[in-house]
Amino acid sequence: MMTRKIALACLGTLALGVMISACGDDDETTATTTTTSSSSSAGGSTSSSGGSTSSSGGGGGGGGVPAPPVLGAQIDRKGRPAINTAANRAFTNDPMRNAAEDAWNADGNPAMWQANYFENVRTTLAILDSLDGVCGANSQLAFNLDPGNGLDEYKALATVLTNDWLTVNSGASTCASYLGVEAEALLSATADCGGRRPTDDVIETTYSAVAAGLISGIDDGVTARATAVTAQMNFPYLEAKND
Repeated sequence: MMTRKIALACLGTLALGVMISACGDDDETTATTTTTSSSSSAGGSTSSSGGSTSSSGGGGGGGGVPAPPVLGAQIDRKGRPAINTAANRAFTNDPMRNAAEDAWNADGNPAMWQANYFENVRTTLAILDSLDGVCGANSQLAFNLDPGNGLDEYKALATVLTNDWLTVNSGASTCASYLGVEAEALLSATADCGGRRPTDDVIETTYSAVAAGLISGIDDGVTARATAVTAQMNFPYLEAKND
């Protein structure tokens, strides 16, 4: 008997950049004008001589409020975690996959997401469907909701994942699972607020959904430290400092 073991590593990197905008530099020069003025009145006269300065956007010394920095290009979509990594050209060569992930993160126009990424996601879902050794019926979330042939069987889930935003049910009293809203709709699961908590194992949930049609059961073998789990239960989700 031969046992086949399939392991899928999370190879994508999600980069979060911070852009800092400065108001000028050491090479910049500002012209100053020296003025002398005098005025006289019955009460006496005053005169002043000195430099005048001006600032753009307000200055702290003058009590003004600085203008907000100009935002740069979008570098992250912040949708469902792991979808870009798991479903967007996950099995192509590194240069092509990296470029595809960057384009996904930089795309701020939801109206074009289906046109730009649907085919990539649908094809990848067909590959991920085989991870549990079974392709098709009941082995992937939303499989065959749009009956057809071949890749059409993966259309429903590909459409949901390509619209990559977190879905939250604010009326639910239970918040126990990442993809909880999707599971309620597709698996008749218990109502859950969904979203994503720091303690959620989003990789396990994602691979379970695309390989087994469930929201648990396909583990990536990575276990969070107990101290980290405790810290992540309360805002600001930080562990205790090192003594």
